[in-house]
Amino acid sequence: TGSDILMPSDQELLDAFLFIGTYYPKVYPVRDWIENETNKLTCYSLNKMTLLPDGKQVACRYLDYKKGSFKSEVDYSSNANIIHKYVEDNQCLSCDFYQRCSMRCFVQADWAKRSELEECLYKTFFRTFPVSSAQP
Repeated sequence: TGSDILMPSDQELLDAFLFIGTYYPKVYPVRDWIENETNKLTCYSLNKMTLLPDGKQVACRYLDYKKGSFKSEVDYSSNANIIHKYVEDNQCLSCDFYQRCSMRCFVQADWAKRSELEECLYKTFFRTFPVSSAQP
C-alpha cells in the first residue's frame, strides 16, 4: 500500500527534525520545540469527527485498512486506544520532556510496519536542542 512506502521510519523522522532544527530553526513546529518550555499537542484528532459520503461517522482512521495494519484494533469512532498505547509505550507522563513535546501523529505511531528506534525520537531531539540553546 501507499502507507508502506510513504510512512517514514523513526530514524528518518528524527533525521529530518534534526536537520530542520540545525539549518532551519524557525520552521514550525520545530521552532516551538526549540524555543518553548511548554508546547501544545499537535494532534487535532482528539475532538475531530468526519462524516463520510456514505454517512459513516469516524475519528481519524477512516480508510479500509487490512487487519494487522495497526498495532491496536481500529476503532473508527475514537482514537483513544492508540493515544493510550502511545503514551504508555513511550512513558510520556514520566518523561523529562513531556511539557515540551507536542507528540506525533498517533495513527502514524500505531502503524504496524513502522521502523522504530529504541528510544522515543523526541527525547533525542530535545536532548540535542535544549531550550537554553534557542536563538533570539
